[in-house]
Amino acid sequence: FFSENMPKHGLDNPGYGPAKAARTYGYPATTAQGAAELMEKYHREGRLDMYKFDESIVKDLDACGPEGAVRALELFCEVDASGIRNQSGFLKGIINKVRNPFPCNRPKDGFVPPPVPEAPVKPKLQVPPGSTYWDVLKQYNDAGLMDMKQLDASIISDLDTLPQPQAIRAVEAYAAADFSNIRNPCGFMKTIINSLKMEESAEGKADDVVLAPMVQLHLDSAVQKGIIGSHQVDAAIKCQLAALEPNVAIRVLADFSMTDPSSISNKPGFLMSIIKRHKMGRSATLGVAISAENSKAIIDTLQEYHAAGKLDMTEFDGAILRDLETLPHSAAVKAIESYMVADHTHIRNRCGFMKGIINLLRKDPSSVAAAGAELDPAVKKLLDSAVEQGHIAEGQCDAALLATLASFEPAEATTILTEFMEAAPTSVQNKAGFLCSIMKRHREAAGPAAPPGTNTTPVREFLKQLHDAGKFDMHKMDECIIQDLEAMPPGGGTRALELYAAADHASIRNMSGFMKGIINKLRREGFGPPGQRVPIDPPSSGSSWGQPPGAWTQPGKGKGKG
Repeated sequence: FFSENMPKHGLDNPGYGPAKAARTYGYPATTAQGAAELMEKYHREGRLDMYKFDESIVKDLDACGPEGAVRALELFCEVDASGIRNQSGFLKGIINKVRNPFPCNRPKDGFVPPPVPEAPVKPKLQVPPGSTYWDVLKQYNDAGLMDMKQLDASIISDLDTLPQPQAIRAVEAYAAADFSNIRNPCGFMKTIINSLKMEESAEGKADDVVLAPMVQLHLDSAVQKGIIGSHQVDAAIKCQLAALEPNVAIRVLADFSMTDPSSISNKPGFLMSIIKRHKMGRSATLGVAISAENSKAIIDTLQEYHAAGKLDMTEFDGAILRDLETLPHSAAVKAIESYMVADHTHIRNRCGFMKGIINLLRKDPSSVAAAGAELDPAVKKLLDSAVEQGHIAEGQCDAALLATLASFEPAEATTILTEFMEAAPTSVQNKAGFLCSIMKRHREAAGPAAPPGTNTTPVREFLKQLHDAGKFDMHKMDECIIQDLEAMPPGGGTRALELYAAADHASIRNMSGFMKGIINKLRREGFGPPGQRVPIDPPSSGSSWGQPPGAWTQPGKGKGKG
Protein backbone atom coordinates (compact mmCIF):
# COMPACT_ATOMS: atom_id res chain seq x y z
CA PHE A 1 0.00 0.00 0.00
CA PHE A 2 2.70 2.44 1.00
CA SER A 3 4.90 1.67 -1.98
CA GLU A 4 2.00 2.28 -4.37
CA ASN A 5 0.35 5.32 -2.76
CA MET A 6 3.10 7.25 -1.01
CA PRO A 7 5.02 9.91 -3.00
CA LYS A 8 8.77 10.22 -2.85
CA HIS A 9 8.50 12.59 0.11
CA GLY A 10 5.28 11.12 1.44
CA LEU A 11 6.13 11.53 5.08
CA ASP A 12 5.92 15.31 4.63
CA ASN A 13 2.79 15.17 2.47
CA PRO A 14 -0.37 15.98 4.47
CA GLY A 15 -2.47 14.05 1.93
CA TYR A 16 -0.62 10.82 2.71
CA GLY A 17 -1.31 8.21 5.28
CA PRO A 18 -3.98 7.42 7.82
CA ALA A 19 -6.85 9.52 6.44
CA LYS A 20 -6.38 8.17 2.93
CA ALA A 21 -6.08 4.62 4.26
CA ALA A 22 -9.31 5.08 6.23
CA ARG A 23 -11.17 6.36 3.13
CA THR A 24 -9.80 3.54 0.98
CA TYR A 25 -10.33 0.57 3.29
CA GLY A 26 -13.24 1.72 5.39
CA TYR A 27 -11.92 1.44 8.93
CA PRO A 28 -11.96 4.27 11.50
CA ALA A 29 -9.49 7.01 10.78
CA THR A 30 -8.50 7.40 14.41
CA THR A 31 -7.44 3.76 14.74
CA ALA A 32 -5.54 3.73 11.47
CA GLN A 33 -3.91 6.98 12.42
CA GLY A 34 -2.55 5.45 15.63
CA ALA A 35 -0.88 2.44 13.95
CA ALA A 36 0.37 4.38 10.93
CA GLU A 37 1.78 7.25 12.99
CA LEU A 38 3.46 4.78 15.32
CA MET A 39 5.20 3.12 12.38
CA GLU A 40 6.10 6.55 11.00
CA LYS A 41 7.68 7.45 14.31
CA TYR A 42 9.84 4.30 14.32
CA HIS A 43 10.73 5.02 10.71
CA ARG A 44 11.91 8.56 11.49
CA GLU A 45 14.01 7.17 14.36
CA GLY A 46 15.65 4.76 11.93
CA ARG A 47 14.50 1.69 13.79
CA LEU A 48 12.57 0.18 10.86
CA ASP A 49 11.86 0.80 7.20
CA MET A 50 8.11 1.26 6.78
CA TYR A 51 8.41 0.92 3.00
CA LYS A 52 8.83 -2.82 3.49
CA PHE A 53 5.34 -3.28 5.04
CA ASP A 54 1.96 -3.36 3.31
CA GLU A 55 -1.48 -2.22 4.50
CA SER A 56 -2.29 -5.60 6.11
CA ILE A 57 0.37 -4.93 8.75
CA VAL A 58 -1.33 -1.63 9.63
CA LYS A 59 -4.65 -3.44 10.07
CA ASP A 60 -3.07 -6.13 12.24
CA LEU A 61 -1.35 -3.56 14.43
CA ASP A 62 -4.66 -1.74 14.85
CA ALA A 63 -6.29 -4.97 15.98
CA CYS A 64 -3.67 -5.32 18.71
CA GLY A 65 -4.60 -2.03 20.34
CA PRO A 66 -2.15 0.73 21.32
CA GLU A 67 -0.21 -1.36 23.85
CA GLY A 68 -0.10 -4.44 21.63
CA ALA A 69 1.10 -2.43 18.64
CA VAL A 70 3.93 -0.90 20.67
CA ARG A 71 4.81 -4.33 22.06
CA ALA A 72 4.96 -5.92 18.57
CA LEU A 73 7.05 -3.11 17.08
CA GLU A 74 9.45 -3.12 20.04
CA LEU A 75 9.99 -6.87 19.65
CA PHE A 76 10.60 -6.40 15.93
CA CYS A 77 13.13 -3.60 16.49
CA GLU A 78 15.12 -5.78 18.89
CA VAL A 79 15.93 -8.14 16.00
CA ASP A 80 18.62 -7.51 13.39
CA ALA A 81 16.41 -7.03 10.34
CA SER A 82 19.32 -7.03 7.89
CA GLY A 83 19.27 -10.82 7.77
CA ILE A 84 15.50 -11.12 7.31
CA ARG A 85 14.31 -11.41 3.73
CA ASN A 86 10.58 -11.14 4.38
CA GLN A 87 10.32 -8.48 7.07
CA SER A 88 6.59 -8.11 6.55
CA GLY A 89 6.03 -11.80 7.21
CA PHE A 90 8.36 -11.71 10.20
CA LEU A 91 6.45 -8.81 11.78
CA LYS A 92 3.22 -10.64 10.97
CA GLY A 93 4.40 -13.58 13.08
CA ILE A 94 5.27 -11.27 16.00
CA ILE A 95 1.83 -9.64 15.80
CA ASN A 96 0.14 -13.05 15.90
CA LYS A 97 2.17 -13.98 18.98
CA VAL A 98 1.22 -10.73 20.69
CA ARG A 99 -2.45 -11.11 19.83
CA ASN A 100 -2.64 -14.76 20.87
CA PRO A 101 0.10 -15.61 23.36
CA PHE A 102 -1.73 -18.79 24.42
CA PRO A 103 -2.80 -20.83 21.37
CA CYS A 104 -6.01 -22.78 21.60
CA ASN A 105 -4.20 -26.10 21.22
CA ARG A 106 -2.52 -25.65 24.61
CA PRO A 107 -4.19 -27.51 27.45
CA LYS A 108 -6.26 -25.36 29.76
CA ASP A 109 -5.84 -25.30 33.52
CA GLY A 110 -7.17 -28.47 35.10
CA PHE A 111 -7.24 -30.35 31.80
CA VAL A 112 -6.10 -33.96 32.13
CA PRO A 113 -5.35 -35.71 28.83
CA PRO A 114 -6.82 -39.17 28.38
CA PRO A 115 -4.41 -42.03 29.08
CA VAL A 116 -2.50 -43.29 26.06
CA PRO A 117 -2.93 -47.03 25.61
CA GLU A 118 0.37 -48.79 26.10
CA ALA A 119 1.72 -50.88 23.28
CA PRO A 120 1.73 -54.60 23.98
CA VAL A 121 5.05 -55.83 25.26
CA LYS A 122 6.57 -58.29 22.80
CA PRO A 123 8.23 -61.39 24.19
CA LYS A 124 11.99 -61.71 23.85
CA LEU A 125 12.94 -65.01 22.32
CA GLN A 126 15.69 -67.18 23.70
CA VAL A 127 18.68 -67.11 21.37
CA PRO A 128 20.53 -70.46 21.20
CA PRO A 129 24.29 -70.26 21.82
CA GLY A 130 26.35 -69.83 18.69
CA SER A 131 23.51 -68.30 16.69
CA THR A 132 24.20 -65.67 14.06
CA TYR A 133 22.10 -62.58 13.44
CA TRP A 134 20.60 -64.35 10.42
CA ASP A 135 19.33 -67.18 12.70
CA VAL A 136 17.81 -64.62 15.08
CA LEU A 137 16.25 -62.72 12.19
CA LYS A 138 14.60 -65.89 10.93
CA GLN A 139 13.54 -66.86 14.46
CA TYR A 140 11.67 -63.58 15.04
CA ASN A 141 10.22 -63.70 11.53
CA ASP A 142 8.80 -67.23 12.09
CA ALA A 143 7.37 -66.14 15.46
CA GLY A 144 5.45 -63.33 13.72
CA LEU A 145 7.20 -60.61 15.72
CA MET A 146 8.62 -58.93 12.62
CA ASP A 147 8.59 -59.13 8.84
CA MET A 148 12.11 -59.57 7.51
CA LYS A 149 10.91 -58.77 3.97
CA GLN A 150 10.73 -55.10 5.03
CA LEU A 151 14.54 -54.98 5.41
CA ASP A 152 16.37 -54.32 2.15
CA ALA A 153 19.84 -55.32 1.03
CA SER A 154 21.53 -52.23 2.48
CA ILE A 155 20.35 -53.17 5.98
CA ILE A 156 21.69 -56.69 5.58
CA SER A 157 25.01 -55.25 4.42
CA ASP A 158 25.13 -52.96 7.46
CA LEU A 159 24.42 -55.88 9.77
CA ASP A 160 27.26 -57.80 8.13
CA THR A 161 29.69 -55.06 9.17
CA LEU A 162 28.79 -55.45 12.85
CA PRO A 163 30.14 -58.15 15.14
CA GLN A 164 27.62 -60.94 15.68
CA PRO A 165 26.68 -59.90 19.27
CA GLN A 166 25.95 -56.32 18.17
CA ALA A 167 24.08 -57.49 15.06
CA ILE A 168 21.90 -59.75 17.23
CA ARG A 169 21.23 -56.81 19.58
CA ALA A 170 20.11 -54.73 16.60
CA VAL A 171 17.69 -57.44 15.45
CA GLU A 172 16.27 -57.86 18.98
CA ALA A 173 15.80 -54.09 19.40
CA TYR A 174 14.06 -53.89 16.03
CA ALA A 175 11.75 -56.83 16.79
CA ALA A 176 10.79 -55.33 20.17
CA ALA A 177 9.56 -52.06 18.61
CA ASP A 178 5.94 -51.08 18.00
CA PHE A 179 5.64 -51.22 14.21
CA SER A 180 2.28 -49.42 14.19
CA ASN A 181 4.14 -46.12 14.70
CA ILE A 182 7.00 -46.84 12.27
CA ARG A 183 6.52 -45.64 8.71
CA ASN A 184 10.02 -46.44 7.42
CA PRO A 185 11.21 -49.81 8.82
CA CYS A 186 14.56 -49.64 7.01
CA GLY A 187 15.26 -46.14 8.33
CA PHE A 188 14.34 -47.27 11.85
CA MET A 189 16.69 -50.25 11.62
CA LYS A 190 19.41 -48.00 10.20
CA THR A 191 19.09 -45.76 13.26
CA ILE A 192 19.50 -48.76 15.57
CA ILE A 193 22.62 -49.90 13.72
CA ASN A 194 24.16 -46.41 13.78
CA SER A 195 23.48 -46.05 17.50
CA LEU A 196 25.20 -49.38 18.15
CA LYS A 197 28.21 -48.25 16.12
CA MET A 198 28.41 -45.02 18.13
CA GLU A 199 28.03 -46.96 21.35
CA GLU A 200 30.86 -49.29 20.40
CA SER A 201 33.05 -46.32 19.52
CA ALA A 202 32.24 -44.50 22.77
CA GLU A 203 32.58 -47.48 25.10
CA GLY A 204 35.49 -49.14 23.39
CA LYS A 205 33.55 -52.21 22.29
CA ALA A 206 35.48 -52.25 19.04
CA ASP A 207 38.23 -53.87 21.12
CA ASP A 208 36.17 -57.07 21.01
CA VAL A 209 37.33 -57.53 17.40
CA VAL A 210 40.77 -59.15 17.46
CA LEU A 211 43.19 -58.19 14.67
CA ALA A 212 46.48 -59.78 13.73
CA PRO A 213 49.35 -58.29 15.78
CA MET A 214 51.00 -56.50 12.85
CA VAL A 215 47.66 -55.21 11.57
CA GLN A 216 46.86 -53.85 15.03
CA LEU A 217 50.32 -52.28 15.17
CA HIS A 218 49.78 -50.42 11.88
CA LEU A 219 46.33 -49.28 13.01
CA ASP A 220 47.74 -47.98 16.31
CA SER A 221 50.48 -46.17 14.36
CA ALA A 222 47.87 -44.42 12.21
CA VAL A 223 46.08 -43.28 15.37
CA GLN A 224 49.32 -42.04 16.96
CA LYS A 225 50.22 -40.07 13.83
CA GLY A 226 46.83 -38.33 13.94
CA ILE A 227 45.71 -39.75 10.60
CA ILE A 228 42.53 -41.07 12.22
CA GLY A 229 41.09 -40.63 15.70
CA SER A 230 40.75 -43.55 18.09
CA HIS A 231 37.03 -42.75 18.42
CA GLN A 232 36.64 -43.11 14.64
CA VAL A 233 37.92 -46.70 14.58
CA ASP A 234 34.66 -48.49 15.22
CA ALA A 235 33.80 -52.18 15.14
CA ALA A 236 32.74 -52.00 11.48
CA ILE A 237 36.23 -50.92 10.37
CA LYS A 238 37.88 -53.57 12.52
CA CYS A 239 35.58 -56.27 11.19
CA GLN A 240 36.44 -55.33 7.62
CA LEU A 241 40.19 -55.40 8.41
CA ALA A 242 39.86 -58.72 10.24
CA ALA A 243 38.11 -60.23 7.20
CA LEU A 244 41.17 -59.53 5.03
CA GLU A 245 44.37 -61.49 4.87
CA PRO A 246 46.90 -59.91 7.28
CA ASN A 247 49.21 -58.98 4.40
CA VAL A 248 46.35 -57.28 2.55
CA ALA A 249 45.21 -55.48 5.72
CA ILE A 250 48.75 -54.16 6.22
CA ARG A 251 48.74 -52.87 2.63
CA VAL A 252 45.41 -51.16 3.28
CA LEU A 253 46.73 -49.34 6.35
CA ALA A 254 49.99 -48.50 4.57
CA ASP A 255 48.02 -46.86 1.76
CA PHE A 256 45.88 -45.06 4.34
CA SER A 257 49.01 -43.76 6.10
CA MET A 258 49.79 -41.71 2.98
CA THR A 259 46.70 -39.60 3.71
CA ASP A 260 46.96 -35.93 4.59
CA PRO A 261 44.67 -35.70 7.67
CA SER A 262 43.70 -32.10 6.88
CA SER A 263 42.45 -33.00 3.39
CA ILE A 264 39.96 -35.72 4.43
CA SER A 265 36.81 -34.86 6.35
CA ASN A 266 35.30 -38.36 6.53
CA LYS A 267 38.34 -40.44 7.47
CA PRO A 268 36.46 -43.67 8.37
CA GLY A 269 34.68 -43.53 5.02
CA PHE A 270 37.97 -42.97 3.21
CA LEU A 271 39.52 -45.97 4.97
CA MET A 272 36.51 -48.12 4.04
CA SER A 273 36.92 -47.07 0.40
CA ILE A 274 40.55 -48.28 0.45
CA ILE A 275 39.41 -51.59 1.94
CA LYS A 276 36.82 -51.97 -0.81
CA ARG A 277 39.42 -51.21 -3.47
CA HIS A 278 41.71 -53.93 -2.15
CA LYS A 279 38.82 -56.40 -2.00
CA MET A 280 38.12 -55.69 -5.65
CA GLY A 281 41.73 -56.48 -6.50
CA ARG A 282 42.70 -52.87 -7.29
CA SER A 283 45.27 -52.20 -4.60
CA ALA A 284 46.56 -49.03 -6.22
CA THR A 285 46.69 -47.08 -9.46
CA LEU A 286 49.88 -48.46 -10.92
CA GLY A 287 51.33 -48.64 -14.37
CA VAL A 288 51.34 -52.43 -14.04
CA ALA A 289 49.84 -54.91 -11.61
CA ILE A 290 52.00 -56.65 -9.02
CA SER A 291 51.98 -60.40 -8.52
CA ALA A 292 50.37 -61.51 -5.27
CA GLU A 293 53.26 -63.90 -4.52
CA ASN A 294 55.90 -61.17 -4.64
CA SER A 295 53.72 -58.84 -2.55
CA LYS A 296 53.27 -61.48 0.15
CA ALA A 297 56.99 -62.33 0.16
CA ILE A 298 58.02 -58.68 0.61
CA ILE A 299 55.61 -58.08 3.49
CA ASP A 300 56.63 -61.35 5.15
CA THR A 301 60.26 -60.25 4.95
CA LEU A 302 59.46 -56.86 6.48
CA GLN A 303 57.49 -58.50 9.29
CA GLU A 304 60.41 -60.83 10.00
CA TYR A 305 62.86 -57.93 10.34
CA HIS A 306 60.35 -55.95 12.39
CA ALA A 307 59.85 -58.85 14.81
CA ALA A 308 63.64 -59.06 15.19
CA GLY A 309 63.75 -55.35 16.09
CA LYS A 310 65.90 -54.40 13.10
CA LEU A 311 63.44 -51.87 11.65
CA ASP A 312 60.05 -50.26 12.25
CA MET A 313 57.75 -51.47 9.50
CA THR A 314 55.17 -48.77 10.24
CA GLU A 315 57.58 -46.15 8.88
CA PHE A 316 56.91 -47.36 5.31
CA ASP A 317 53.81 -46.16 3.55
CA GLY A 318 51.97 -47.79 0.67
CA ALA A 319 54.16 -46.17 -2.00
CA ILE A 320 57.32 -47.71 -0.53
CA LEU A 321 55.71 -51.15 -0.31
CA ARG A 322 54.66 -50.94 -3.96
CA ASP A 323 58.14 -49.85 -5.02
CA LEU A 324 59.67 -52.79 -3.16
CA GLU A 325 57.20 -55.18 -4.75
CA THR A 326 58.14 -54.06 -8.26
CA LEU A 327 61.73 -55.18 -7.66
CA PRO A 328 62.93 -58.78 -7.85
CA HIS A 329 62.78 -60.36 -4.44
CA SER A 330 66.56 -60.47 -4.05
CA ALA A 331 66.85 -56.76 -4.93
CA ALA A 332 64.01 -55.86 -2.54
CA VAL A 333 65.74 -57.72 0.31
CA LYS A 334 68.99 -55.91 -0.55
CA ALA A 335 67.16 -52.56 -0.35
CA ILE A 336 65.71 -53.44 3.05
CA GLU A 337 69.13 -54.53 4.36
CA SER A 338 70.73 -51.32 3.06
CA TYR A 339 68.08 -49.34 4.92
CA MET A 340 68.72 -51.25 8.15
CA VAL A 341 72.49 -50.69 8.23
CA ALA A 342 72.13 -46.93 7.63
CA ASP A 343 72.43 -44.40 10.46
CA HIS A 344 68.89 -43.10 10.95
CA THR A 345 69.71 -40.41 13.50
CA HIS A 346 70.10 -37.69 10.85
CA ILE A 347 67.37 -38.91 8.50
CA ARG A 348 64.19 -36.85 8.70
CA ASN A 349 62.24 -38.47 5.88
CA ARG A 350 62.57 -42.25 6.24
CA CYS A 351 60.32 -42.97 3.26
CA GLY A 352 62.29 -40.60 1.05
CA PHE A 353 65.54 -42.25 2.12
CA MET A 354 64.15 -45.69 1.29
CA LYS A 355 62.88 -44.39 -2.04
CA GLY A 356 66.42 -43.30 -2.95
CA ILE A 357 67.78 -46.76 -2.17
CA ILE A 358 65.11 -48.39 -4.35
CA ASN A 359 65.84 -46.05 -7.27
CA LEU A 360 69.55 -46.88 -7.10
CA LEU A 361 68.87 -50.60 -7.04
CA ARG A 362 66.57 -50.38 -10.04
CA LYS A 363 69.58 -49.34 -12.13
CA ASP A 364 72.05 -51.58 -10.32
CA PRO A 365 73.62 -54.07 -12.78
CA SER A 366 73.29 -56.99 -10.38
CA SER A 367 69.58 -56.29 -9.82
CA VAL A 368 68.99 -55.95 -13.55
CA ALA A 369 70.84 -59.19 -14.15
CA ALA A 370 68.82 -60.98 -11.46
CA ALA A 371 65.57 -59.76 -12.97
CA GLY A 372 66.69 -60.67 -16.48
CA ALA A 373 67.57 -64.19 -15.34
CA GLU A 374 63.89 -64.75 -14.42
CA LEU A 375 62.76 -64.12 -18.02
CA ASP A 376 61.91 -66.99 -20.30
CA PRO A 377 64.66 -67.53 -22.92
CA ALA A 378 62.28 -66.78 -25.82
CA VAL A 379 61.07 -63.60 -24.12
CA LYS A 380 64.63 -62.52 -23.34
CA LYS A 381 65.65 -63.08 -26.96
CA LEU A 382 62.73 -60.99 -28.21
CA LEU A 383 63.56 -58.20 -25.72
CA ASP A 384 67.19 -58.19 -26.89
CA SER A 385 65.91 -57.87 -30.45
CA ALA A 386 63.78 -54.88 -29.47
CA VAL A 387 66.87 -53.23 -27.91
CA GLU A 388 68.98 -53.89 -31.01
CA GLN A 389 66.31 -52.45 -33.32
CA GLY A 390 66.15 -49.29 -31.22
CA HIS A 391 62.60 -49.73 -29.94
CA ILE A 392 63.83 -49.28 -26.36
CA ALA A 393 67.19 -48.42 -24.82
CA GLU A 394 68.98 -50.95 -22.69
CA GLY A 395 69.25 -48.43 -19.87
CA GLN A 396 65.45 -48.08 -19.75
CA CYS A 397 65.02 -51.80 -18.99
CA ASP A 398 65.50 -51.55 -15.25
CA ALA A 399 64.97 -54.27 -12.68
CA ALA A 400 61.35 -53.29 -12.00
CA LEU A 401 60.34 -53.48 -15.68
CA LEU A 402 62.07 -56.85 -16.18
CA ALA A 403 60.54 -58.30 -13.02
CA THR A 404 57.08 -57.23 -14.12
CA LEU A 405 57.56 -58.70 -17.58
CA ALA A 406 58.76 -61.95 -16.02
CA SER A 407 55.52 -62.22 -14.02
CA PHE A 408 53.57 -62.88 -17.25
CA GLU A 409 53.29 -66.25 -18.93
CA PRO A 410 55.89 -66.62 -21.72
CA ALA A 411 53.24 -66.62 -24.48
CA GLU A 412 51.57 -63.48 -23.15
CA ALA A 413 54.94 -61.76 -22.56
CA THR A 414 55.85 -62.49 -26.18
CA THR A 415 52.54 -60.98 -27.31
CA ILE A 416 53.22 -57.87 -25.24
CA LEU A 417 56.68 -57.34 -26.72
CA THR A 418 55.42 -57.98 -30.25
CA GLU A 419 52.67 -55.40 -29.78
CA PHE A 420 55.22 -52.97 -28.37
CA MET A 421 57.58 -53.42 -31.33
CA GLU A 422 54.80 -53.12 -33.92
CA ALA A 423 53.64 -49.86 -32.36
CA ALA A 424 57.08 -48.36 -33.11
CA PRO A 425 56.73 -45.42 -30.67
CA THR A 426 59.29 -43.13 -32.33
CA SER A 427 57.62 -40.02 -30.91
CA VAL A 428 57.41 -41.43 -27.37
CA GLN A 429 60.21 -40.33 -25.07
CA ASN A 430 59.34 -42.61 -22.13
CA LYS A 431 59.32 -45.92 -23.97
CA ALA A 432 59.59 -47.90 -20.75
CA GLY A 433 56.38 -46.25 -19.55
CA PHE A 434 54.74 -47.06 -22.89
CA LEU A 435 55.68 -50.73 -22.46
CA CYS A 436 54.33 -50.65 -18.91
CA SER A 437 51.02 -49.29 -20.19
CA ILE A 438 50.74 -52.26 -22.58
CA MET A 439 51.42 -54.65 -19.70
CA LYS A 440 48.80 -52.89 -17.62
CA ARG A 441 46.25 -53.27 -20.39
CA HIS A 442 46.95 -56.99 -20.58
CA ARG A 443 46.57 -57.29 -16.81
CA GLU A 444 43.17 -55.63 -16.94
CA ALA A 445 42.06 -57.80 -19.88
CA ALA A 446 42.69 -60.87 -17.75
CA GLY A 447 39.74 -59.90 -15.53
CA PRO A 448 39.54 -59.16 -11.80
CA ALA A 449 42.07 -61.23 -9.94
CA ALA A 450 41.00 -63.05 -6.83
CA PRO A 451 42.44 -61.67 -3.58
CA PRO A 452 45.58 -63.38 -2.23
CA GLY A 453 44.77 -66.73 -0.67
CA THR A 454 41.55 -67.15 -2.68
CA ASN A 455 41.22 -70.45 -4.52
CA THR A 456 39.24 -71.01 -7.71
CA THR A 457 35.60 -71.65 -6.83
CA PRO A 458 32.68 -73.02 -8.86
CA VAL A 459 31.26 -69.51 -9.05
CA ARG A 460 34.45 -68.10 -10.58
CA GLU A 461 34.68 -71.01 -13.01
CA PHE A 462 31.07 -70.56 -14.12
CA LEU A 463 31.62 -66.81 -14.37
CA LYS A 464 34.60 -67.43 -16.67
CA GLN A 465 32.52 -69.84 -18.79
CA LEU A 466 29.76 -67.26 -19.29
CA HIS A 467 32.37 -64.61 -20.13
CA ASP A 468 34.03 -66.86 -22.71
CA ALA A 469 30.61 -67.66 -24.19
CA GLY A 470 29.98 -63.95 -24.72
CA LYS A 471 27.02 -63.76 -22.32
CA PHE A 472 28.39 -60.68 -20.54
CA ASP A 473 31.60 -58.88 -19.66
CA MET A 474 33.00 -60.20 -16.38
CA HIS A 475 35.24 -57.12 -16.07
CA LYS A 476 32.19 -55.05 -15.13
CA MET A 477 31.57 -57.18 -12.04
CA ASP A 478 33.63 -56.16 -9.02
CA GLU A 479 35.16 -58.44 -6.42
CA CYS A 480 32.54 -57.61 -3.77
CA ILE A 481 29.76 -59.01 -5.98
CA ILE A 482 31.77 -62.16 -6.66
CA GLN A 483 32.26 -62.65 -2.91
CA ASP A 484 28.50 -62.27 -2.36
CA LEU A 485 27.92 -64.96 -4.98
CA GLU A 486 30.42 -67.26 -3.30
CA ALA A 487 28.71 -66.69 0.06
CA MET A 488 25.48 -68.24 -1.23
CA PRO A 489 24.73 -71.97 -0.80
CA PRO A 490 25.69 -74.39 -3.59
CA GLY A 491 23.62 -73.61 -6.64
CA GLY A 492 22.67 -70.11 -5.49
CA GLY A 493 25.61 -68.34 -7.12
CA THR A 494 25.24 -70.15 -10.44
CA ARG A 495 21.48 -69.52 -10.42
CA ALA A 496 22.09 -65.79 -9.92
CA LEU A 497 24.60 -65.75 -12.77
CA GLU A 498 22.12 -67.52 -15.07
CA LEU A 499 19.46 -64.91 -14.33
CA TYR A 500 22.01 -62.15 -14.82
CA ALA A 501 23.16 -63.58 -18.16
CA ALA A 502 19.55 -63.92 -19.40
CA ALA A 503 18.78 -60.23 -18.79
CA ASP A 504 18.83 -57.52 -21.44
CA HIS A 505 22.02 -55.66 -20.53
CA ALA A 506 21.39 -52.87 -23.02
CA SER A 507 18.85 -51.26 -20.67
CA ILE A 508 20.91 -51.71 -17.48
CA ARG A 509 23.12 -48.83 -16.38
CA ASN A 510 24.55 -50.27 -13.16
CA MET A 511 25.52 -53.90 -13.74
CA SER A 512 26.82 -54.44 -10.20
CA GLY A 513 23.65 -52.97 -8.68
CA PHE A 514 21.50 -55.15 -10.94
CA MET A 515 23.43 -58.25 -9.88
CA LYS A 516 23.10 -57.23 -6.23
CA GLY A 517 19.34 -57.05 -6.68
CA ILE A 518 19.27 -60.60 -8.07
CA ILE A 519 21.31 -61.88 -5.12
CA ASN A 520 19.00 -60.18 -2.62
CA LYS A 521 15.89 -61.63 -4.29
CA LEU A 522 17.38 -65.12 -4.18
CA ARG A 523 18.21 -64.63 -0.52
CA ARG A 524 14.62 -63.64 0.23
CA GLU A 525 13.44 -66.70 -1.66
CA GLY A 526 15.58 -68.94 0.47
CA PHE A 527 19.24 -68.74 -0.51
CA GLY A 528 20.67 -67.31 2.69
CA PRO A 529 24.25 -67.54 3.93
CA PRO A 530 25.95 -70.95 3.69
CA GLY A 531 24.18 -73.61 5.70
CA GLN A 532 21.28 -71.25 6.43
CA ARG A 533 18.82 -71.80 3.64
CA VAL A 534 15.79 -69.90 4.90
CA PRO A 535 12.58 -70.46 2.94
CA ILE A 536 10.23 -67.64 3.81
CA ASP A 537 6.96 -67.23 1.91
CA PRO A 538 6.48 -68.74 -1.55
CA PRO A 539 6.55 -66.15 -4.33
CA SER A 540 3.28 -64.83 -5.60
CA SER A 541 1.74 -66.05 -8.83
CA GLY A 542 2.98 -62.94 -10.62
CA SER A 543 6.61 -63.51 -9.58
CA SER A 544 9.22 -64.31 -12.15
CA TRP A 545 11.01 -66.87 -9.98
CA GLY A 546 8.98 -69.78 -11.29
CA GLN A 547 9.80 -68.88 -14.88
CA PRO A 548 12.77 -70.16 -16.87
CA PRO A 549 15.90 -67.99 -16.98
CA GLY A 550 14.93 -66.59 -20.36
CA ALA A 551 11.73 -65.15 -18.89
CA TRP A 552 13.53 -63.01 -16.27
CA THR A 553 11.66 -59.78 -15.62
CA GLN A 554 13.51 -56.91 -17.28
CA PRO A 555 14.13 -53.55 -15.56
CA GLY A 556 11.06 -51.40 -15.69
CA LYS A 557 8.83 -54.29 -16.77
CA GLY A 558 6.63 -56.21 -14.36
CA LYS A 559 7.16 -56.11 -10.63
CA GLY A 560 10.96 -56.23 -10.60
CA LYS A 561 12.80 -52.98 -9.96
CA GLY A 562 15.78 -54.15 -12.02
